[in-house]
Amino acid sequence: MKCLDCGTGKPVNRVADVEGEVRGERFTVASKALVCDRCGYQAMEGEDVQEFMRALGDAYRRAHRLLTSAEIRSRRGALGMSQSEFSVYLGVGVASIKRWELGAIQDVAIDRYLRLKTDPEEAQLGADDVAARMGGKSKAQSFSHVVTFKLKTSQVTFTAVDDAESSTNKQVRQWVPVGLNWDTTKSSEQAYRA
Repeated sequence: MKCLDCGTGKPVNRVADVEGEVRGERFTVASKALVCDRCGYQAMEGEDVQEFMRALGDAYRRAHRLLTSAEIRSRRGALGMSQSEFSVYLGVGVASIKRWELGAIQDVAIDRYLRLKTDPEEAQLGADDVAARMGGKSKAQSFSHVVTFKLKTSQVTFTAVDDAESSTNKQVRQWVPVGLNWDTTKSSEQAYRA
């Protein structure tokens, strides 16, 4: 087989630096290619194109600080989820998960959402950011951890009082443990500081 460009050289299958364009930006990635031994012309066989496109997409993602396809796959794996389970967890179609893991580039909003749902530190930073924008502290930080509980056999109520606010405007949250019934009319009350 002769080179398609110079017509005299012979294409050699090897890993080469191949240039491509993504969203108007040029990137160079190492990829399998047929490279002419005379003029250096590069071509690709069909089976190598998909891997080249994934590598090119990941170069764009790194340049724009987006999660790469491998990072998305790794985060899904860390959660112990299949693509189908991950799609349900995120509330997106399984086809989107497959596309992102094969190299399709997610937009910035989806990337942020992926980080919030797969990294506890990112989630906490997100919660703190929302609280700061709303003029307060993160709920996780604002509660003084005063826990009042009422107990009678298996009837339990947990109440956390945010005493960081003024005494006339305390925030009260109640949690009822899953699977338990509770009745506050027939129980004694005790308060503990956690």
